Amino acid sequence: EDEQWAKLRMIGELAREDVVRLIGSGFGPRGLDEGIAFGVGLAAGGGCITTSGSPTLVVSMGDDETEVLADVARAINGAKQETLSDRRSRRPTAVTRPQSGSGARVSVSNKPIVERFASYAVLNCGIAEKRFTDEIYQLNRLSVAAILRGLFTAEGSIGSNQAGQGEIALTSSSSELLAQAQHLLLSFGILSERSPSESKLRIAAESRIAFGREIGFHSASPKARAFADLLSAVERTDALSMADRFATLEPAGTQPVYDLTEHDTHHFVANGVVVHNCSEYMFLDDTACNLASLNLVTFQNGNGEFDAATFAEACRIWTFTLEVSVLMAQFPSRVIAQKSYDFRTLGLGYANLGTLLMRMGLPYDSEESYGWCAAITALLTGAAYRCSAEMARQLGAFPRYRANAEPMLRVIRNHRRAAYQAPATAFEGLTVSPTTHPRRPRGPSRAARGTTPWPSARSPVSATPRRRSSRRPERSAWSWTATRRGSSPTSRW
Repeated sequence: EDEQWAKLRMIGELAREDVVRLIGSGFGPRGLDEGIAFGVGLAAGGGCITTSGSPTLVVSMGDDETEVLADVARAINGAKQETLSDRRSRRPTAVTRPQSGSGARVSVSNKPIVERFASYAVLNCGIAEKRFTDEIYQLNRLSVAAILRGLFTAEGSIGSNQAGQGEIALTSSSSELLAQAQHLLLSFGILSERSPSESKLRIAAESRIAFGREIGFHSASPKARAFADLLSAVERTDALSMADRFATLEPAGTQPVYDLTEHDTHHFVANGVVVHNCSEYMFLDDTACNLASLNLVTFQNGNGEFDAATFAEACRIWTFTLEVSVLMAQFPSRVIAQKSYDFRTLGLGYANLGTLLMRMGLPYDSEESYGWCAAITALLTGAAYRCSAEMARQLGAFPRYRANAEPMLRVIRNHRRAAYQAPATAFEGLTVSPTTHPRRPRGPSRAARGTTPWPSARSPVSATPRRRSSRRPERSAWSWTATRRGSSPTSRW
């Protein structure tokens, strides 16, 4: 396992044949009526919302799947009864057949029903532009399964591949819809392979049992019977590896992302991919981060000024305390204990910033408040790295420092540039430059501006003892503080 973690790298540094772990987006807490959810998937495959005149949802199927449409019609009628009050709007929707040709369809122009379907799938831009909206990532496991069941019932197929083996496939003119389906299937532990040249998504042979258990087809569809015949010849095993070999990287552009946890779903969607964090930082699996927060209000003196030197000294004491806690803490497993020792993950932060600003009479949305936030954070960050370097000078860096030294020091250099409000062109390896604000704290000291510790905070071997001219010589001979010994660039400040 240590060998595996030693090869962790930025996505741009992945090489062909590197092994990557496949993980789905997970599920949200919101439930959607199973019949409506199935109808959304069915519409994404074989339906549309007309754009001429009053928007109308139309879902079409073959003659032998009329009962499938009947279930969708019953779900729509149930939704009308629950949400609509006037009698005309609650008139039942039925399965109809076109005057010429074959097949069957369900049509509904009731605005709330059409809008409900449109909230989960884009159905009015042509078949090549069909896709799910971000709302699908808010849904729970049962609802997502129903949507995928509808999609495969509409556009899925049971056939044979070139080797004569049975296969389950999904065909669509929309490459984005196929990509979304592939990602959603991963959340169920189902592997699949996309073939852009054929506009097709194939379920991996080792995932067919899981597909039948989690997704499947509508029981009234002929595809359900064909799928049952296929499964009868499949060995009953779900042994598979949720990993693949890296081939190529196709940049999808740059978009802003936000470090947050959204209360309703405990994750958020970044361009169709669900991201989950705890407002701290992204790090390795099976690690722990010992945390401490300093109450900023306690560093406001009787004159209403922020005592930056005392704040930095408190950071030093608590950094040292957190470092000691790594050796003394009890961890839930051996692997977490080992990685916590190897990476020395500490997290030093602050709390009560809003109260401090109010006591200082500063509006939240003001340049002076932004400047205070920037100065306090820069002071803590730089002081943290300085103390980290000082401890490493005496004790040595943490065991996994050398394997991560280059990106760590690059991040530290970028933090220092941000503290000094460097121009955007000065930052290394960033596609989005940090937003900086003028330091406007009261008091002339560089400490209050958050820049004092940075000249000696850039390397675990660069720090030198620095005597302070204090009337209390019994206090520490070190000037500033930190978050960890040989600290990693992914700390929470």
